[in-house]
Amino acid sequence: MKGICIGYRGTEEVMQFEVDESIGRKSQIEDSAVVFETDDEKDFAKLVYLGQSFLSVMHLLYSGELKSFEDIGKINFDFSFIKGKKFKVQCTRVGEHSFSSVDAAEKLGEKIYESVESSADMKSPEIIIGMFIINEKCYVGIDYAGIDLSNRDYRVYLQPESIKGPLAYFMVRYSGFMPSKVIVDPFCGAGTIPLEAGFFATKFPINKFRKSKLHFVKSGLVNEKELEKFDKKKEFKGRIIGMDREVRHVENSKKNAKIAGIEKYVEFSRSDIEWFETKFEDDSVDFIVTDAPKESRRMSEDKVRKIYYWLFHQAKFILKKAGRICVINNSIIEEEANKEGFVVEKKVNVEKNSQAVEVAAYKKQQP
Repeated sequence: MKGICIGYRGTEEVMQFEVDESIGRKSQIEDSAVVFETDDEKDFAKLVYLGQSFLSVMHLLYSGELKSFEDIGKINFDFSFIKGKKFKVQCTRVGEHSFSSVDAAEKLGEKIYESVESSADMKSPEIIIGMFIINEKCYVGIDYAGIDLSNRDYRVYLQPESIKGPLAYFMVRYSGFMPSKVIVDPFCGAGTIPLEAGFFATKFPINKFRKSKLHFVKSGLVNEKELEKFDKKKEFKGRIIGMDREVRHVENSKKNAKIAGIEKYVEFSRSDIEWFETKFEDDSVDFIVTDAPKESRRMSEDKVRKIYYWLFHQAKFILKKAGRICVINNSIIEEEANKEGFVVEKKVNVEKNSQAVEVAAYKKQQP
């Protein structure tokens, strides 16, 4: 049987890593998704429980072209497993379409209801059928999560510009960070990047504290006790450090870390970027991964230029020769990086729906 993991466009390689690391299966990259083969239904549950880059995980039943609303009525797979069951259909769309996600879900629901004796139940379904429509491609499957996996229970103390967990996790992995290394976020805000690094390094399940909300648990496919074997934290040799000039951000990060259950594995402290070289020895940091402040009504271009200057100036000293800086990129960052002797090693556009950011990894320019 086939499975599909769906995520942000541009993060497919990291999703592929997670499938291999979590269940030992090779996968094929598609637009905003990876598809894999498995002979074990519990692989879907494991990916839901452990995966940090996914928005949803499904047992794939159908994939094909969808050029019009009428094509939804042509979707066909073996509906017999729904016979006598309560079900609901939920749809996610990416791209321009003449119909809404609700319209698509209702249309497929009607097709299922007409094909097999069953009943729709939006509140307490026994089976959740997921639809993922991206441009003119449609995937349909059994949704094992039943919730948006991009949400994080630890994200309680936030700030308006906080990035979401899957993007933060992607940046950590895109940088090349491994648990034996030292990673620093100098503008940690609510702590999302260090916390995602902490979950990755400790192998602690990202969904441990909301396992009772996961559909595969609620439906009885997997008992909660079966998941306990994944709930141990793994020790690691590296360091994960979050810093911020605002005391309130540091305190919020510490609170979020405690909620996440990994407060002992992630360090948070107050520091201005101008003083970073006093906090670290030369050549002691492997990776700097951060969502640096951006130009806005409250922050002028001159101010952000100064921040970016100090980021790369300090990195010249504390970053190891082979180290990387991974950021959400913009033209001002690139200009200031180049002035301080850093060049783009690689970059990628990461897109959720119509919103896109460029993630870039910088390295020291070698003489």
